[in-house]
Amino acid sequence: MASAKDDNLLTPYRTFLLDLSSKLLTDDLEKLKFACKDAVPYGKTEEVTTGFKFFDLLEQNGKISPQNLTPLKNMVKAIGRADLALEVNEFMIGNDVPDGAQQDAGLQDDNPSNGPAVRQDGGDEVVPDGLDVDLIEKKADKTMYVAADQPLEEKVETRVEAGHVSCGLLQSDPPALNDPPSAQRTTPMAHRDNIVSTTSGRRGTSAPVAQQSSTKPRLSNPEGQGIVQYVNFLVLEGYSVQIVGGKHFSTPDGEFVELRSGTQYKILLKNSHPYACNVDISIDGYDVGGWIMHGGQQFTIERSAYEAKKFTFYRVKKAPKDSGIDPSRTEDNGVVKCVFSLEAFVDIPVTVSGSPQPLMVSFAPSATVGDLKEEIQKQLNISPDRDQMLSLNNKELENHMRVRSVIESPGSLILVDVELDVTVEVSTSERCQIKIRPGEAKIIDLMQKIEAELEVPIKDQKLFYGKTRLSDNPHKGLPEKLIYSLNRTLVVIVPNYIEITVENSASGESITLKIDKEKRLTDLVQEIPSCRNMDDNQEVVFLVDGRELSPVKDTGKLKSLGICPGSRVKFEVRVLFIKVFVAGLPQGRLTVQCNPLETFQDLLNHVQSRTKMAKIGDATFSTKGRVFDPKKDLNTLQGNYFVFSS
Repeated sequence: MASAKDDNLLTPYRTFLLDLSSKLLTDDLEKLKFACKDAVPYGKTEEVTTGFKFFDLLEQNGKISPQNLTPLKNMVKAIGRADLALEVNEFMIGNDVPDGAQQDAGLQDDNPSNGPAVRQDGGDEVVPDGLDVDLIEKKADKTMYVAADQPLEEKVETRVEAGHVSCGLLQSDPPALNDPPSAQRTTPMAHRDNIVSTTSGRRGTSAPVAQQSSTKPRLSNPEGQGIVQYVNFLVLEGYSVQIVGGKHFSTPDGEFVELRSGTQYKILLKNSHPYACNVDISIDGYDVGGWIMHGGQQFTIERSAYEAKKFTFYRVKKAPKDSGIDPSRTEDNGVVKCVFSLEAFVDIPVTVSGSPQPLMVSFAPSATVGDLKEEIQKQLNISPDRDQMLSLNNKELENHMRVRSVIESPGSLILVDVELDVTVEVSTSERCQIKIRPGEAKIIDLMQKIEAELEVPIKDQKLFYGKTRLSDNPHKGLPEKLIYSLNRTLVVIVPNYIEITVENSASGESITLKIDKEKRLTDLVQEIPSCRNMDDNQEVVFLVDGRELSPVKDTGKLKSLGICPGSRVKFEVRVLFIKVFVAGLPQGRLTVQCNPLETFQDLLNHVQSRTKMAKIGDATFSTKGRVFDPKKDLNTLQGNYFVFSS
C-alpha cells in the first residue's frame, strides 16, 4: 500500500532547484557556465540553455547533491547574485546540512587529490603506492592510455603522424610510483639503435590521462587513500605520459583530456628509470613509431612546422577528408596508447663478504654502476650509500660507469664492506682496532682515528703499510692492497714521551708538557703556547740546572741536554734587537738596528757612522713630545721612533 509520501515524487531539493532555475537570467546562466569551466568539460556545458539543465549537469559530475549545495552557493555568489546565494544557504540550513560539509567539492581540480588516478591495464584496477611485486611480474610491458573527450555525444578523434622528435632532460622529474619493476625481460635490445615493437597490453575501461597545467608536476598521496593521484601527467611505474595542449577533467565516467576540434598538441614521454626502455606509440589505433628511451630521458613528440593536420584533434563531423579519421573505429579513435618495454636485463654475480655464494643481481646494462650499487644494497637490506665501493679485479668502479662496460670485462665484482676493521700495531707493543669507511676515507682520516685512540698527535705519527710510509701523503686515498687484503694490518711508530714542567720566569706561570724525548729545544718552543707567535727579534732562553740553553746554539736532543722525565725547566723571552726609525736627517728617514741595552749615545754614534756627518755632537732625539739628550739621558733605549734634531 503506497504512502502519501510515495505519491509525492517531487522532493524539496528538486523543487528548490526548479524554483532557483526560474530566477536565473540568461546572462546569469552564461556566467555560471563560465564559472564552472574548470570543473565541468566545456563540451558538456555548451548546449545547456536552462538553469535546471545546468544543475542536472553539476549533479551528473558529482559537484552538487542534496547534502552539499556549497559549490552552487559559491558560484551564484561569484556572479553577483547574492540574493540567490542567500536562498541556497537558507535551504541548506533548513535541511540540516552541517556547516562546511564537503564544501567546494568538485571545484578544487587544481588540488592533487582531485587529479587523475593511475590505473593498470586491467580496466578498473588501480596502482596503489607500494605496488605489489607479484602484480608487476605478470606484465612485462607497461601500457598507458590517454582518452579524448566526447562532447555532444560525438567522439573527438585524433590523427597523428610523427613529424618531429626532440630529446632532452626533464627540468622537474616526475616521481616514479615504485622501484624498478622486476618483470619478465622478453623484449631484448641488442643494439641501441634497434627499435623493438610490441602490441602487449589492452585498453582499460576508464583510461588514465595527463593534465596540462601551468603548475609544476606534483604528487599527492592523501593519508588514508589507496590511490596515488597526479597533476599534469600520468605516471605508471616510473614511465610518464603528458598531453600538452588540452585540459584535464575527472568525471564519474572517467579521466580524459578535452581539446577543441582542430587543436594542435604535443606528447611528452619520460623514462624516470636509470635504465633504458623501448616505447611504442599508437594514436587512433594507428602505429606512430617506436623509440629507445635512455635512463632519465624525455621525448617531446610534436607536429612538424612544415606539415599540416598532424597531431591535431578533430571532431568526427568536422574532420577534414585528408585527416585519415575513420568513424567506424569507435574503440580506437581518440586514444593515445604508449607501450613501454624494459630492456633485456642480465644476471650479474656479485661477491659479498660473509656469503659463500655470489649474490645474483638482475639488472639493466645501460644503467650506471651507482644504480647497480643501490640495487645490491636494496637486496641486502642495507642503507643506500653511493660511497660504498664496488670493485672489479681489485679496482674501484666509478659510479658514472655503465654496467655494460663492467659485464663485458673479465673478472668478478666485489662489494666492499661499508666499514672495514684495520689492525694498528704500535711501536710501543700496543695494538688497536680502527673502523674505516674505504669508499670515502683518506689516510688522514685513518691517522685522526689513531690520534683519538692512542692520544698521539698526527704530526708525531709515522704510519706504515708494509714498507710504504703512508704518513708522508696523508691526503691520498687508502691503498687498494689494504682494502682488498684479508689481513689489514698497519704499523704506526709513535714517540717515547716524557713529561716535563715548563715555567715562565717573568710571570711564574707553569704548564706540564708531554714531549718526545728525541725532540730538540726548537720543538719544545713550539709546544709552549705563549711562544708560538713570537716576533723575529725575540728568542727563548731556557734555564736548566743553572745553565742557559739557546735553541739556536744548543741543538742537541732533550735527553742529551739534561732534560729528563720530571724535569722543571724555566724560560724567558728576550729581545735580540730593536729597530729605531730616525727622521729629520738631511738624507731623510733612517732605520737603525740597535741592541736593546744600548743608550742614546750609542744610537747617535750609529747615526753618525751611517750618515758620515761630521758635526753631530750636539744632536738630541725627541719622541712623543719628550726630548732626549745623549749626554744626559744615559738609560737604555726604550722607544722605537725618534726625531733627530741638531
